[in-house]
Amino acid sequence: MRRRARIDDVVSATVTLRRSGAGSLQGLCPFHEEKTPSFQVTPARGLFYCFGCGQGGDVITFVRQLNNLSFSEAVELLAAKYGVQLRYEEADRPQAPPGARVRLLAANAAAAAFFSQALNSAEAAPGRDFLVRRGFDRQAAERFGVGFAPRDGRALTRHLKSLGHSEDELLAAGLTRRGGWDYFQSRLIWPIRDAGQAVLGFGARRLFEDDRLPAKYINTPETLAYHKSQVLYGLDLARRHIGQQYRAVIVEGYTDVMACHLAGVEVAVASCGTAFGDDHARLIQRLMGGDAFHGEVVFTFDGDAAGQKAALKVFSGDARFAAQTYVAVEPGGLDPCDLRLAQGDAALRELIARREPLYRFVMRNVIGQFDLDRVDGRVAAARQAAGLITSIRDHSLIDGYIRELAAMVGMEVEEVRRVVGQAVRRPPRNQTGSRGSQTGRPTSDRPGYGNTSDRPGYDRNPSDRPGYGNTSDRPGLDRTTSDRPGADRPADPMIPGMADPGPSDGPDPDNAGGRIGSVPLPRPDDRDLGVEHDILKLMLQHPEAFTIQPPWNGVTAEDFLHPAHAAVFAAIVAQPDNMTPGWAQSVLKSLPADGLREWSVQLAVEPIPMAVEPLSPDSAGPPVAEIAAQANETATRLQLLTLQRRLAALRSTLQRVNPLSDQSRYDALFSSLLPLQAAERSLNESLQRIQGNL
Repeated sequence: MRRRARIDDVVSATVTLRRSGAGSLQGLCPFHEEKTPSFQVTPARGLFYCFGCGQGGDVITFVRQLNNLSFSEAVELLAAKYGVQLRYEEADRPQAPPGARVRLLAANAAAAAFFSQALNSAEAAPGRDFLVRRGFDRQAAERFGVGFAPRDGRALTRHLKSLGHSEDELLAAGLTRRGGWDYFQSRLIWPIRDAGQAVLGFGARRLFEDDRLPAKYINTPETLAYHKSQVLYGLDLARRHIGQQYRAVIVEGYTDVMACHLAGVEVAVASCGTAFGDDHARLIQRLMGGDAFHGEVVFTFDGDAAGQKAALKVFSGDARFAAQTYVAVEPGGLDPCDLRLAQGDAALRELIARREPLYRFVMRNVIGQFDLDRVDGRVAAARQAAGLITSIRDHSLIDGYIRELAAMVGMEVEEVRRVVGQAVRRPPRNQTGSRGSQTGRPTSDRPGYGNTSDRPGYDRNPSDRPGYGNTSDRPGLDRTTSDRPGADRPADPMIPGMADPGPSDGPDPDNAGGRIGSVPLPRPDDRDLGVEHDILKLMLQHPEAFTIQPPWNGVTAEDFLHPAHAAVFAAIVAQPDNMTPGWAQSVLKSLPADGLREWSVQLAVEPIPMAVEPLSPDSAGPPVAEIAAQANETATRLQLLTLQRRLAALRSTLQRVNPLSDQSRYDALFSSLLPLQAAERSLNESLQRIQGNL
């Protein structure tokens, strides 16, 4: 299939390509907004790559990403276009006829055009009136493809058959019922598209009292293309904005999506006839790409009991996201569409800007179930909130959340710390025991309470995440072990400073940083500091490998988080003649003799793992080219971590700034974000090229 379907032929159907020399073609990327072409196609290799957003692959990958298809669906689509006969080896699995999905999508596209045209008819006046009452004019209806299903009951079927579609195809697409009746009749219609603009199905709203179907909204039944657990309304319009802003806003209805987009919140999407689930979460993550951890997903809920229940359900699956989760609730109970209608576009943007962390919204509602005027009520509230505290992914923030919980329930911080720690360590019991929920339901049964077995990411070390390493909030980097609360016993890994009643009498030497004189030792379990450790080893043992300008392949003092590493690097820079014999010894001698010098010797003698073995048993060391490549890779990785820390700090500041009340600062911060993102992409590309040559 890859040989038959030429990638330049497939891509040119979507992207205008121009020759750029050396057998390559170039155009504007279809996966993100850009004004300068960065999307490159190499026909001889059958590959594409965007230097702007990092998307790349072969012709099948292109079709999959463009149309949001599975691998087999993409192959089937290409096979139908290029006349390739497919043979399915798994005969026990039911397979759709070749080309069936392509014909289904074609029928949906024709139906969407038919519905849109029908909205202009006289009988569609109630539908147009509904849109006007909701604040949408004709231009808005055209933008979102809103249409009308005629009351005739067979009009769509007749039209599609006249275009050559068979009744079996229309049944498979969910457009026709048995007997030749249209599936959608006398209803307002919204086409549901994927990220590649293909119409997967439809949503329809009741307009007339004599409608035989009582449901206010109905959707296309499950088909080859439409799976309600995997589609999001508005994705076709929001896809690029989500990728650019690293943000998605999840609303509840079609008109809410329309209102958000018209108000300038162009990252809004909605699930279709089902709750937001795992497949939806994975789809959002994919759209955010590699920077999803720094992104955010904002849910809009009503402030009533139903909204609180929905928030709890989302929170129970919060670990599905790498992005941070927030909730935006309108105090008066208005949904986004009603809010825009009543107070205007600015009010809707303000609602999203006032978002609050999902855990805080849920925690406030959980605490609200208890009588905080009573001591036992406050303690019970703290115990109930323990699961929310321990389920937060960024464990470096837990201590701050404990303080926040203490303020919410009106208790001392240390008292809350002890209560939360006890609740985490001890298995909860039901009402028949001495501890449990006031309703008699075991606390551990509640969503998000703290059951780690089904929450991926619960025990994930924050140092695993790119860019982590801000020493201001990381115990053990700028404090000795004895400085930390509860250091006389091992700290609970989930609750910073919480004493563990275990048998140990002292700190764990494997996790403690310790000190050498006035400089703290690096923590051996910190992976980001491992890159600093590796670069210093390479510098001391192979200074000749750093041949790229500026000196030391561009590594600077800013790249070192730990003071011990920074001190060694300063000593390296201060000894310029790195090609002279005994240079490493001179660097070590220049360090203060308060223990730092002795500790640094390991950097000069510790073996460097290499991907390639020495050329022969008698070789003095690894090949020169390989050690130079490894030095370049490690230096690039270190600089990338520094840049990611800067980006994380900037995005954190940006999220706290209200774009309405402080627009000038918001715009300035956003402008400074763009060059840093471009630099991050450049470093990532450099790292990929280096790794490809190793």
